[in-house]
Amino acid sequence: CKKSGYAKGAYGTMVHDAPEYETGTMLGANLMIDDLEGLAKLIFVADDYGMDIISAGNVIGFLMECYNKKLINKDFLDGIDLQWGSVDASLQMLHKIGKTEGVGKLAAQGVKSLAEKIGQGSDNFAIQVKGHELAAWNVPAYEETGISYVTANRGACHLNGGKIREQDDIVLMDSLGACAFAADWYKDELHYRNFLSAITGTDWSEEEFNKAGERIFNLEKMMNYHEGFDIEDDILPERFYTNKFTTGPKKDAIVDRKEFAGILKKYYEDRGWDTKTSRPTDEKLEELGLEYLVAKK
Repeated sequence: CKKSGYAKGAYGTMVHDAPEYETGTMLGANLMIDDLEGLAKLIFVADDYGMDIISAGNVIGFLMECYNKKLINKDFLDGIDLQWGSVDASLQMLHKIGKTEGVGKLAAQGVKSLAEKIGQGSDNFAIQVKGHELAAWNVPAYEETGISYVTANRGACHLNGGKIREQDDIVLMDSLGACAFAADWYKDELHYRNFLSAITGTDWSEEEFNKAGERIFNLEKMMNYHEGFDIEDDILPERFYTNKFTTGPKKDAIVDRKEFAGILKKYYEDRGWDTKTSRPTDEKLEELGLEYLVAKK
């Protein structure tokens, strides 16, 4: 449903709607690639493989940094000279990942798995939360994204809402099958409430509707908790606490560890979660009609 075209030149390729913010940043600036035609080719190849481009760009950038810091060599990369700014090397890595060949088999598992394999302190710049790579919204520059990244149940995700109410609304919208891009949720909430009432045969009040979103979010949280995710996993990449921005309007920006911990504690309290474990309290579960999960410690 968007415009398509063809980019000529060395990387002649189809282009769909041109590079947008996330794709252009993660496979472009993130890799120090400023060749627009090469960037278009990278985006097309990643799309053709069905990759998540945010994760793909994170993975290649992480490997580039490891290679630059000499934590890995060309043998680890199956002979690829993975230098910053190299379109050709990035294309080779995308194909490796897409076909899960050689280093691509490990790289396809994401930066968390790569950091565990490479070691040598590489986890400090593995930009992920709960195994999910971060989008192009850098936390020190956009502090409000930090809490969203560490509390989103699917791992760091810029589409899971920022404030508590927004997080609840997003999972409710997902459950209704609404598109996050096509739906104007805050203008059309009544429309979706009427839609739900029609298909269930029950009139949903605004309070019941909002409570459903909160119930879904807490249920997801309990599923994660059951699988071993707890407060120790609600943490930002170490780099955000230690590396200041060196230039630009946000120069010297950094996440204050103590301040962030205080905000996160307040989030748990507002959610009705245990501030020592991040688990929803029994009282909160019972309030939401999830009493059958009370025994699931």
